[in-house]
Amino acid sequence: MERFPKRASASSGEPTKAFGSSRKKVVSAKFGAMRTAKNLDQGNAPTCVRASLAAVITEQVAERTRIKSKGSNMVKLDQHGLYNALCNKGPVANRGCNPLDFNKDGANVLNIGDEDNNRHWLKFEVEAFDKTALFFDDYDSRPKTAAKEIEGSEAWRFLMGYKVDDVTGLHCIAVNEILGKRRIQGFNSWGKADPLPTMSLERPDLSIFKVAVTKCEMFGSPTSP
Repeated sequence: MERFPKRASASSGEPTKAFGSSRKKVVSAKFGAMRTAKNLDQGNAPTCVRASLAAVITEQVAERTRIKSKGSNMVKLDQHGLYNALCNKGPVANRGCNPLDFNKDGANVLNIGDEDNNRHWLKFEVEAFDKTALFFDDYDSRPKTAAKEIEGSEAWRFLMGYKVDDVTGLHCIAVNEILGKRRIQGFNSWGKADPLPTMSLERPDLSIFKVAVTKCEMFGSPTSP
């Protein structure tokens, strides 16, 4: 079982938590807001951060290119290839880590293929996000416009980190949807086990991270990172 050592944040010098849960629970549910990303199965590997990053980056690139091309040229990244590349990136390859660790030492720059066998230079950034910005106290009394502006923006997507229990420890997953009554729904990486866990945004151990893809250029572009 991963022991989750503390690591220093590149931006603040404060210790950051390392997420690396691999535990599974069998619960059935349907997928929601994610339209392109697949629910990966990390198995027993402590690679939840990598799997969740692969999901939100795949979804974000597809959504941005769909909007930009008006649906005619959506880029679908090879999500499994992206996950495997991320497993070899970060402070300690293929081990538990914190999403913020990927801002260091070029770990956020990748050369990734898509489903049409094109190659892309990809760059992304991760930052801690104030979860109170997602509360939307009047969410149930009006259209979901404000929540969707944040949750469904093509400019970014979110990860959520939390403690499963004392045995499993910390786990990190993609955010699938912002719900009413200060609740949030995740997009897990345990295959068919608990694919869409839901919890309170006011949960004390819940951390939110914003992921923004800042570049996705075809391989060989003069603007490649």
